[in-house]
Amino acid sequence: MATAKQLYQYQVVDQDIKTSEDTLKKKIEQQKESAELAAARAKLAEEKKRLENLRKQQRDLEKEAADLTAKLAFFDEQLYGGKVKNPKELSNIQAESKNLKARRDELDGGF
Repeated sequence: MATAKQLYQYQVVDQDIKTSEDTLKKKIEQQKESAELAAARAKLAEEKKRLENLRKQQRDLEKEAADLTAKLAFFDEQLYGGKVKNPKELSNIQAESKNLKARRDELDGGF
């Protein structure tokens, strides 16, 4: 009879050990998931910062393109408005206009 009682106690202890092992495995998995989640959150924060930098660059380039367009309109007015008579000055305006158009085309290609 004492043997049956001892056997039962061993089974209870064995079951407790199995339950503890299962609980430990679950906790380890949760820690792994937490580490993965933390890494994913860090990556997300990094990508958000990168996105904001890219948006800022885009706004700056759009502003520069708008400025170039305004300058080109001014130079076109000078070139074709008939106010500037000096050939050298006209040549300089034409060269500057050409440079601005090249830069604007460069910017438009980057969008």
